[in-house]
Formats: sequence, structure tokens, C-alpha cells
Amino acid sequence: MKIESRKLFSTSAFRVALLYLLMFCASVSLLLGYVYWSTVGYMTGRTDAAVIIEMEAFVDRYRRGGLAALVQSVNLRSRHPGDNIYLLIGPGGGILAGSLNVRSFSFDPGDNWIEFEHRDDEAERPETILGRARAIALPGGFHLLVGRNVKDQREIEELITAALAWSLGLTLLLGLAGGVLIGRNMLRRIDAINRSIQDIMGGNFSRRLPVKAGARDELHHLSIHVNAMLDRIETLMQGMREVSDDIAHDLRSPLNRMRARLEIGLMSQGEDAADERKRALEDVVAEVDEMLRLFEAMLAIRRLEARVDDERWENLDLAALAHEVGELYAPAAEEKRMRIAFALEEPLMARGVRELLARALSNLIENAIAYGAPEGEGEEGRIEIEGRREGGEVWLGVRDWGRGIPEAERERVFHRFVRLESSRNSDGSGLGLSLARAVARRHGGSAWIEDGAPGCRAILRLPILHLTGEVSPAQA
Repeated sequence: MKIESRKLFSTSAFRVALLYLLMFCASVSLLLGYVYWSTVGYMTGRTDAAVIIEMEAFVDRYRRGGLAALVQSVNLRSRHPGDNIYLLIGPGGGILAGSLNVRSFSFDPGDNWIEFEHRDDEAERPETILGRARAIALPGGFHLLVGRNVKDQREIEELITAALAWSLGLTLLLGLAGGVLIGRNMLRRIDAINRSIQDIMGGNFSRRLPVKAGARDELHHLSIHVNAMLDRIETLMQGMREVSDDIAHDLRSPLNRMRARLEIGLMSQGEDAADERKRALEDVVAEVDEMLRLFEAMLAIRRLEARVDDERWENLDLAALAHEVGELYAPAAEEKRMRIAFALEEPLMARGVRELLARALSNLIENAIAYGAPEGEGEEGRIEIEGRREGGEVWLGVRDWGRGIPEAERERVFHRFVRLESSRNSDGSGLGLSLARAVARRHGGSAWIEDGAPGCRAILRLPILHLTGEVSPAQA
């Protein structure tokens, strides 16, 4: 895909790269400036220090021997000057002694250091001299000038300046090229993400953001997290569709029964008509109550999943709570030729919401009573409420010795309104296990079903939360 330059330059990645480049170039400029200053300053300092030492030597010679001794010393050193420059200038500007092939030399007497350019065309090898010198005034209008030919030094300075300028230019160019490459790569990845998002917005909910192999940057982690979010949303949407289908299926029967009973009541005639209508209305009220309980259970699950923090958390003995709930359901179990037994470690201290945990345990017991009854005539069934502590967790289980649940269906029965075909015509809404799992998750735990061999065992796993403080970690 061809990427437009205007689009590339407007990307945040390119702007960030450009900003970083400008900051980097500013830092490099400061560094190169320091290198230039320290290098050139060092060479200039050494030159100036040598000039000052020689100047002090000439001044000392003048003090001890006068003008004649100074002229003799200047002429002596001018024979082999090298890069040194020596001039003794008379009151009229004429040269009394020195290494430059000039007859006179003028300068501003107020200057302490002077720089000048001189070309000796009469020399065997004519060359241009770039001088840096120091001049002092002597009694009688004489001036002494001592300096160095700094032509080679200036050439070195120019080389250093050119090298630093090229370094800065190459840094800017390479940084700009790097910014373009980074921006293009980032733009490709962002375009791929945008195309995926547009497909998802267009209705393709199975589409996911691309994850670049080998990448471990922010976009990689963002794509992974967004994909996980999309997986969760797709699961929830699928669950909503299933819930809608299950609600339509489960409410159709009670609504049909309500309609039929109302029609019977309306068609009733004769002396018993009033009684028939009363019974029809009572049956309708019972059906409405059942439907209200169904919607109440749905709202309870929704509140648990939404983590609404209006429950009262307290320190609980789950063993005592299990005894209370189990004894409450003992008469209902006896009607189904079953008895409730207990296998609990005592105490089982934990922190939680008493009403929620009691309701979850009640749902598991109701499920065991409804589907764990013995199939043989005259047989007595059994329900065992178990509880133990393992490390930092509390396990509560309800086991029955009934026909059990196939392994392939043990996870599906926790979905809302899911009822196995063998229990489709029995009472119930298919929300009991869903509510039990929601309560477990609200307390930071989980719920599942395993084989009881025979029968099955429904288990709530709850972490042993802190027993002190007003707020449970599960609420935070």
C-alpha cells in the first residue's frame, strides 16, 4: 500500500520522532560545541602561553642590558624563527630587528593581542603568514612584538569546524530518515488496526486486530488486550443471544398456561363459575410469581457481575452456615426420599456476604434434591454437604448419588437458562447454578461440577479473605 507523504508527516509517530530528533540535534550541537571550544581553546591557549613566556624573556633582557641587548637578542632569535614572529619597532614604525621581511609595521598601540596577515613575495617560497602576536610599549616610543604564525592552527580549526558541521548535518539527515522509516512502519501497523476496527464496526465481530510476530511494543500489547476485550464482548453477545432464546423458550410455557387458565375462567358458566374464575386467577398469580422469581434471579446475577457494592461483608463460619441451610432443606429432601448429611471441618472462617453465600448453597442443594433422587423404587437417596480448608481457600461442596451430569455438559449447565434435556420438563428456571457461580466470583472464587462416581459434586471455591477490616479485597 502506497502511503502519502502528507499522511506520513501528520502521524504522531513521525512528529514524536522529529521532536526527539530536534532534541537530539540540540544535545549533539552542545556536545560538538564543547569539543570545538576545548580543542581550539587548548591550541590557542598553548600558543598564547608560549608567546607570553618569550615576551617576558625579552623584557628581562631589556631591563638588564638596555636597548642594545634587546636588539641583539631579537636578531639572534630571528635567524631561525620557525613559526615564531619577532619585531622591534622604532618610534616611527620602522623595523629595528625582527623576523618579518618588512620595513615598517603599524598597529593600534592600545591592542594587547593583534592578529594580522602578511605575504612575503621576495622569499624563496612565498607564503602567507597568519600572525597572532602580543605587543608591549617600551620607553622612548619603542614597541616589542612577539607572536606565532597560526596558519596551520587556523587550518586545523577549519577542519574541525567542517567535521563538526558534517557530523551535525549527517545526524540530522540520518535522524530524519529514521523518523520517516519509523513513521512508515507505525503508520502501516496503525492502518492495519484501523482496517480491522472498520471491519468490526461493519459487523464482522470475528475479526481481530493484527498482532505482529516478534514485536513486544505498546501496539503489540494494545492489540492483545483489545483482542481479549473483543473475545469477551463476543462471548457476552453470544450469551445475550442465548439468554434471549432461552427466555423466549422458558416464558412461552407459563404464558400459554396463564392464557389457557384465563380462558377457562372466562368460559366458566353455572353455579361453579365464580369458583372456577377464582382458581384460574390463583393459578395465574402463581405463574406470575414464578416469573417474578425468574427475573429476580436474573437481576441478582447481573448485580453480582456488575459488582454492586451494597452488600454487608462480615466474618462468617461457613460450616455453621452450611448446617443452617442444610437443615432448612431437610424436609424437602425427605419428601424425595433423601436425607442430608454433613462432612464439614469446623470452623470454616471466611469473610463474605451471608445472604449471597446462603443463596448459592441453597441453589446447589435444590439442584441436588431435584436431580439427585434415587431412580430405584424404595431406595433412599443421600445428599452430603462437604466443607474443608486447603491452604488459603475454603471448599464447599454438595454431592448427590443420582444420575449425574455428563462431562461434556458440566460447564454448560452454569450458563443462564441452560437445562439438560432430561430435566427440561421439570420445575426450575436454569438460573440456580449461574447464580451460584456469580456469588463465588463475587467473593473472588469459582464454581464447578465434577464426577461423584456415582452422582456429581458441585463445588464452591472461596479464598479465605482477610478477617479484619471493613472492606473485603473482593470488593476493592
